[in-house]
Amino acid sequence: MPHLRKHEKGRPLELGLTTQGVFGPILQIVLVDAAKGKVVWNRWEMSAKGPVAVFRFTVPEDRSHYQVTWCCDPTIAGDMVSDVVSAYHGNMTVDPETGTILRLELVADPSLLSLSPVSRADLMVQFGPVDLGSKIYFCPLRSVSITRAPIIVEKRIRGQVTKSLGPEKDMLNDVVYSDYHLLRSYIRILSENPSSDPPNSVPGRVR
Repeated sequence: MPHLRKHEKGRPLELGLTTQGVFGPILQIVLVDAAKGKVVWNRWEMSAKGPVAVFRFTVPEDRSHYQVTWCCDPTIAGDMVSDVVSAYHGNMTVDPETGTILRLELVADPSLLSLSPVSRADLMVQFGPVDLGSKIYFCPLRSVSITRAPIIVEKRIRGQVTKSLGPEKDMLNDVVYSDYHLLRSYIRILSENPSSDPPNSVPGRVR
């Protein structure tokens, strides 16, 4: 299950394909890693609102924080367990007028195959404007994760069941994010002198 968070020892792992880090960490990881890797101009691309700039980045393994964890699916790769940090490359699509990141595409290095049952662990996150409390925030609108690993093939020979790695299987997470809500809270600060207390509550925000 590819994710972007360091696995914590003692924490149970979920079966199946899960993607973590879409809300916030993905941006930090790519920006920090790419700054220590290589970033080059790629192309102009047309969007619904006009041209956008696409940059290509490459991150070597020793500078990467893109972590791919696989564990314990009896039908895919058997009981094999791996937790690797993969080199990766991809594209970053940017609004040339504001510098806002509109899309991230990450492709894990194919050499991952030699260290893990996973031979593909790619991720795309698309960002867009969301109106929250009369202000515009750029939030994830969609994420697509693709992982590839071999299935387990069982054969019965003379009453004995043997298992071996068979053809690879693609697993897909295609998620759309909507119905964002802005949460607010109100606090009141009390002092030791009641006469100096503010008459009204002070609004605050919880994100």
